[in-house]
Amino acid sequence: MRFRLPLTIVALLLAADLRAQAPGSDVTLQTNVGAQRFQIDLPPFVGDPATDQLVRRVIRDDLFFSGRFEFTPEGTAAPWRVEGLIEPEGEQVAISFSLKNTIDARIEGGKKFRSDASATRRVAHRIAEEILRILTGQEGGFDTRIAFVSNLGDQRDVNVMDYDGSNVARVTRDGALVLSPEVSPDGHLLLFTSYVSGKPSVYMVRRDTGEIRKLFSREGLNQSPAFSPDGQTIAFSAAFEGNSEIYLSDLLGKNMHRLTDNEAIDVSPAWSPTGKEIAFTSDRGGTPQIYIMSADGLETRRVTMEGSYNSDPAWSPDGTTLAYASRQGGRFQICLLDVASGKVTTITDGRANNESPSWSPNGEYLAFASDRDGRYDIWIMRRDGSTPRRIGTRGENRFPAWYR
Repeated sequence: MRFRLPLTIVALLLAADLRAQAPGSDVTLQTNVGAQRFQIDLPPFVGDPATDQLVRRVIRDDLFFSGRFEFTPEGTAAPWRVEGLIEPEGEQVAISFSLKNTIDARIEGGKKFRSDASATRRVAHRIAEEILRILTGQEGGFDTRIAFVSNLGDQRDVNVMDYDGSNVARVTRDGALVLSPEVSPDGHLLLFTSYVSGKPSVYMVRRDTGEIRKLFSREGLNQSPAFSPDGQTIAFSAAFEGNSEIYLSDLLGKNMHRLTDNEAIDVSPAWSPTGKEIAFTSDRGGTPQIYIMSADGLETRRVTMEGSYNSDPAWSPDGTTLAYASRQGGRFQICLLDVASGKVTTITDGRANNESPSWSPNGEYLAFASDRDGRYDIWIMRRDGSTPRRIGTRGENRFPAWYR
């Protein structure tokens, strides 16, 4: 969790009683009850058998995770049937599919994709998204990526991977302590905090070239950078003048503007989808809580009223909900706050620490870090808390940032 990191712990010990425990609360778990479910037949795609096995496995996993699909045994009739074809086209492969309503033998939709063989998994994700869109009208979250921090032995680096844990690639290779990656709305830039220079500084990576540039490296803490929705402004927390406050800057790390100004610790800024508001964590009321302010730093209000330690706010893509981490019974759990009504729902079950929530681009799923298997790793779940799935790889993994 960003608010609990070693780089802020000293300040927090001075500002709040970290031994305080949140009052006991009931854990509310929901399931995908009431949503229409589709029975679907997914027979082999005609063409290369090896490619077929990969494509169908990815499609099946994606659609199952959505909670909207049931698959019939191969050769068993179902109301919906996917028919596919795999064809070589020079150095590329063409994969096409059609979705058939078997009740009236009507083709409801389909598409043809061309790609290099190395991008077969991505094609399968896109097919799953098309099937979901045709039948439900929902945007899929399968052709997406997650940035995260991995600690493998003595190496601590930013990595990216597909939403299901495949195709892991390292972004940084210096092995220094790194924290809180954040990806720009267009996916081209990545921000993170690193100790590679010996003090916490904010860096930016261009995804297309791999070029890394230092943005902020003044005295004090520099952390939790966040892109505005238009990708032109960065909010971050820094202790340039003693305690940690929220600042804004441009993409060059210039034209800094201070938003908060008080004796409290203000960290972890998160932009609303409209760019008009910023949620953040502050202990100005005595304990760490979630606040919302306008993007000019005015009109600040506290929005979490229960619990002694709430942090890591993350706006849902539609702007209606804040996910955050809340300490309950000595462990941190993921909660959802309905911004309009103030209603809070806990969506993790309390048996482990669950931290650093990050929304999928379509708002249907959440990534988070959990130690439920004995060490911290990246997990994903539906927004109702159902079907949690571990997607991390080797080592200890934290700070997921989901993006398209």
